Amino acid sequence: MSFLFKILLKNITDLLVWRRLLVPEQFTFLQFYKTIQVAFGWDNSHLFQFPPNGYGSHPVIVIPNPEWDDEPPLDSKKAKLYEIFTTPKQKLIYIHDFGDDWARTITLEKMTEDKLLHADCIAGQGASPPENRGGAWGYANLKIVLDVHNPPPIINE
Repeated sequence: MSFLFKILLKNITDLLVWRRLLVPEQFTFLQFYKTIQVAFGWDNSHLFQFPPNGYGSHPVIVIPNPEWDDEPPLDSKKAKLYEIFTTPKQKLIYIHDFGDDWARTITLEKMTEDKLLHADCIAGQGASPPENRGGAWGYANLKIVLDVHNPPPIINE
């Protein structure tokens, strides 16, 4: 079985940025994290988590830290997608780079009978913002500085 996910970058409202991924059900969340990073053109260099409803919600899926003494998280190297995603329209939050606080809403759109070995990005919209720019708010400021919405006029010579 495979899962069709829509992954929407949160807190960017003027130009939606999303990807639609077809992913094998047996992928671990670490594999899923890496797949999402590639689909959005980012470089796998930050910590991440998959909490059901954002920060502080449980069970959170992460690369565990043995020094944590609160509710134990699920290990992203072991937790499989099919263990968490069980019904279409189910949602999960994905957060990475806790300094910039990039968050995405993951929605399971459909479960298919396809037997895949690899993930595939089958659709999307919007260019990914550059990393390490202060998150959605830093990206909004960067667009103002670069005047993205009001490019200079084209001059014909």
